[in-house]
This record gives sequence, C-alpha cells and structure tokens, in this order.
Amino acid sequence: MIKGMYTSASGMLPRIKKVDGLCRITSAGVALQSGIAGDYVKVKDKGSGKIILARVVDGTAVAVDP
Repeated sequence: MIKGMYTSASGMLPRIKKVDGLCRITSAGVALQSGIAGDYVKVKDKGSGKIILARVVDGTAVAVDP
C-alpha cells in the first residue's frame, strides 16, 4: 500500500463486525479516526452512540477483536 493512503478515513461509514464462534454481529458506524488495514481506530456505533476501538479490515469494515 502507498504510504499516506488510508483504508478508512475519518467520517467514513464502515460496518462494525464482531465474530465470536458461531455468533456474528454487525452494526453501522462512523469512523472518528483515519487508519490503514490493521490499525486500531475509534468508531462511533450509530445505534448506541458508544465509541469503540476497532481494527480496520478494509475500506468498508472494522472489526471488534475478542
């Protein structure tokens, strides 16, 4: 990846994903920070309003690690 190119930019609307065994939860979010794949960024869950730390998966999704 070219340095300076963000996978997830502040203000983007990624899907928040949480997978734990057979259970998969997804929610809409708003990225509060920019990052590249593998970075941890703050994301606001649009449903609950909570701010969480999530790992950037790609330009459309972040993941909450167990």
